[in-house]
Amino acid sequence: MLKWSKKLAEIAGIILGDVYLYYGIKRKGSGLVITSNATEDVNYVRYAINLFSTFGIKITTYPSKDKNAIYLSIRSKKFIEDLIFLPLSHGPKIHPKIPSSILSASLNLKAAFLC
Repeated sequence: MLKWSKKLAEIAGIILGDVYLYYGIKRKGSGLVITSNATEDVNYVRYAINLFSTFGIKITTYPSKDKNAIYLSIRSKKFIEDLIFLPLSHGPKIHPKIPSSILSASLNLKAAFLC
């Protein structure tokens, strides 16, 4: 099980802002996809890959066929289950909610979440 840290809080912030999280979909399984601008977000993409790799998570990248976008994909059922346990919700981000554990966390974790 994951425990809150500065890096995990930053990942949670990325997920609430830039990620589609899917869980238990029959054909696709469980994972997440980050969508970024292929030309303007090069440093962000590198940073995200390094950040997730600190948790032993491998990211696959692939370009959009019809947009100026790059997709970062993670397929790790265990990692996704841990994120849902935190709790981070899966599915479309219609009304994302900040986990109560972040709201009651230290100022450093809140700052990392907002980065």
